[in-house]
Amino acid sequence: MGIHEEIRQQELSLNQCLGGLMSVVADLLRHNVPTVERAEVCTNIFHNLWEASGLPTDTNAKVLQYKFLKETIN
Repeated sequence: MGIHEEIRQQELSLNQCLGGLMSVVADLLRHNVPTVERAEVCTNIFHNLWEASGLPTDTNAKVLQYKFLKETIN
């Protein structure tokens, strides 16, 4: 909640917010996760962000694509 309040008080743009948050995450990873494990942690973060943003998973995208093709062909 503190981050949300800071964003409102400073009237930051979406790009400023995302850039700042990504810098914090990258700094935390760089200083706390060994290099060998960092790629896997970054991949996990990406997948979690993808899902939390409400984007379709690979499985859902294939089903949607198939449904679209099936409906257009018939």
